[in-house]
Order: sequence, then structure tokens, then C-alpha cells
Amino acid sequence: MFAWETSSDVSGGGGSWVGAALSELTVTAGSLTLFSIFILILVYWADILKKYFHPGSRRSLPTVTFFGLVSALLALEVINLICFLCQLYSTEGMVLFNALLLAIVSIVCVCEISIFSHRFRTVLKTLGAINQVSTDSQVRRIVWITVTGNLFFCTRALLELVFAAVLLVHYKTYGTVAKVFTHVWWDTYTLIKYWSEVTILALMLYILQSRFTTDQQSSTSQQQQYTKVPDAEPGDV
Repeated sequence: MFAWETSSDVSGGGGSWVGAALSELTVTAGSLTLFSIFILILVYWADILKKYFHPGSRRSLPTVTFFGLVSALLALEVINLICFLCQLYSTEGMVLFNALLLAIVSIVCVCEISIFSHRFRTVLKTLGAINQVSTDSQVRRIVWITVTGNLFFCTRALLELVFAAVLLVHYKTYGTVAKVFTHVWWDTYTLIKYWSEVTILALMLYILQSRFTTDQQSSTSQQQQYTKVPDAEPGDV
């Protein structure tokens, strides 16, 4: 049982436990909200790919799958809160739980983004070759989402895993984790975490709202290559 005793420790029975718990839950809720954007994209990618790779299989509604995954994450947060309220661990335990949770979700997102992105680009290129149309803009958009998403989630997973390891090492060595939250690296960890979220959110909004005109320009140039056939004269028949 993680009964961590620190100078800033607030357990479920402490006087300021409400504020401490709400603060940690609010911070984690913001991160999970950002993560849900990528989860939503992955759910729709999986649904579209299932249509092409498994056309005869039964497909569930993407919204149902999305809300199911988000509900699972919320359920884990509820379990974390219940453990805190039962005084199984303190606010530092909540922080460790959330760090491990976000690290696991980040690793899963990296794997899923890489797999689905490769398959999606293959489908788009195949459809473009069959229909004789350019799909460069869609492929480019997916590549941007893949690169920015993987960079963000790899950074976040590494950051959370290092932070969790530091907490465990300090607790095992000193019997307390107070030094971690008063060290200058705590501020560095916080800045990197929040600024990475702001950066990825701005990039995602830019990518999703950008207008790619490659397809339109390509189709226009193809139309210009065709020569108009003159109308047939009655005497030509």
C-alpha cells in the first residue's frame, strides 16, 4: 500500500483532499481530452479500413467504439479516485497512476497510428490508381497526422515513463517523493508536458483545416490534356 508521506502529501482523509484530488483530475482530464482527438481519428480509420480489408464482416458504429474507449479511460480514473479516497495512496500516488496510464495510452496510440496510417495510404494509392485520380492530398494529410501524432505520443510516453521511474526510485531510496516535486526538473517536466499538448493541438487544427488543392489542380491539368472532339457533320456519316 502506497502510504507516501511527504511534506506536500494529502491523503483522502486530509483537510485539503478535495482541492488536491480535483486539481489532479482536472489536469488529467485535459490530457485525456486531447488524446481523445487521436482516438477518434483512429476509430474512424479502423472503420474505413475494415470496410476495404474485411468487406463481409460486421462493422460496429465508430461513435459507439469511441465512447466505449473513452468510457474505459474514465472508469480507470474513477478507480484511481476511489483508491485515493480509500487512502490506499496519496496525491503522489494519483500522479504516478496517471503517469503510467498516459504512458500506456501513448504507446498504444503510436502503434495504432503507424499501422493504420500505412494501411490507409495503401488503400488511397490503390483507389487512386484504379480510378485514375490523384490522392496525393489525402496521403499528405495522413502523413502529417502520422508524423506529428507519433512525435507527440513518443515524447509523452518517454516523459511519463521517466517521471514514473524517478518517483519509484526516490521512494525506494529515500522513503519519500517530496524532493521530486520541489526539484527544478519538476518544472521542466510540467512545461514540456503542457507545451507539447498546446503544440500538437495547434498542429492538428492546422492539418485538419488546411485546404489541399493538389487533386483539383491535377484533375484540371488532366482535363486540359484532352482535345475536344468536333461535332460530326451530316455529310461525314
